[in-house]
Amino acid sequence: MPAFFRKLAILPPPLILLGFALVRITIVLLLVVEIPPLWSHQGWYFHHGGDQDYYLQYAQSILNRDYQAYAVQIGYPLVLSGLMRLTNSGSFEALLPWVVSLQGLILAPLSVFVVGWCVHLLTRKWRWAYLSAGLWALMPILIWVVLGFHPAEKVVRGPYVPAVAWLQMVPDGITAFLGILAFYMFLLVQKADRLWQVVVLGCLLGGLLSFRLQQAPLVALLLLALWLTNRRYNFSFVIFLLLVSYYPVIGWQLLMRSARNADNWLIPWLPSNVYYGFIEPTTNHVYLNLSPLDPNTLPALLANKLPDWYLLMGGLLAGVAGLWLMRVFAQRLGWAITLLLFLSPPAAIGFLLFSPIFLQSIYRYAIPSLPFLCVLVGVGGDLAWQIVSSRKFNLS
Repeated sequence: MPAFFRKLAILPPPLILLGFALVRITIVLLLVVEIPPLWSHQGWYFHHGGDQDYYLQYAQSILNRDYQAYAVQIGYPLVLSGLMRLTNSGSFEALLPWVVSLQGLILAPLSVFVVGWCVHLLTRKWRWAYLSAGLWALMPILIWVVLGFHPAEKVVRGPYVPAVAWLQMVPDGITAFLGILAFYMFLLVQKADRLWQVVVLGCLLGGLLSFRLQQAPLVALLLLALWLTNRRYNFSFVIFLLLVSYYPVIGWQLLMRSARNADNWLIPWLPSNVYYGFIEPTTNHVYLNLSPLDPNTLPALLANKLPDWYLLMGGLLAGVAGLWLMRVFAQRLGWAITLLLFLSPPAAIGFLLFSPIFLQSIYRYAIPSLPFLCVLVGVGGDLAWQIVSSRKFNLS
């Protein structure tokens, strides 16, 4: 064990994870006071594309009960409507400090604990839990450093560093927190199989869909892993709880249909006018319109500078390496947990991974995968250490 981890082992694990959480809080506070300075940033406001307008209008609609159709799910507007009542104000400026504090100063530090707990449940070793928790705690700074090598570093740092820190007026932070917390609850169910854990898991999955329907692949992946590794009654109970906790979406849609005398074009279980890049629920029209890569993204830069056969060979080698790694993981963890570890990062991106709008903003839409990648790094580090140690032992 490295000397650093031997020193950490003296302290109780909760205290060490708390230290990493405080590091994350410190990073957030520094970003708020413009250390380091970011483009289009002022106080609690960090640059974003403007989706917050939909959520604010939806929250006002909930308070006024005028049952309007919006292109987003009801979960986050419900949170905003509660904050509006709490602050007695519906302005963007009044809500901004509350939302940034909720996501960046409360949920983000809590997620540091969750990432560490996930790795500990999978490896039974705290040193790898500390590695993953520390990696996730420092992620905003690491992204800031990495993007410093980008040709348009000022433009990409402005929105993407605060997005990783969960400091924008959109539900990315809450959604990512619910996703990694559901991952952790699944692991707890596999370990202890207690009723409260199953109840929390089902409610988290329904809540996740209520915030972002694009997270359906992650929900489906967790349900598949539950089916493969657990008793069937737990699976059925989780499905029931998922539907119950998703009911606010359906209930709002049905109320809107009744209040507005809507025709049958309204699909109760979908947001009433949403764009995922390939589906339009209001018309039941499915389409695919591939857009060009955003020229500021790394894949676009590589595509412009490397021959096609380089990219093809690189993709094939990456695929073969990925399959080999999955086989190594499966030999020690089983295929259900292995599939969950490797597929949860792309599943956290959701439907957007297969839509043209993902190509237009790869950095932004890949951000929800980062906590899951940190878990994968910790578990992978443990397995690599076991392999290296066993070979050294055999040679000796």
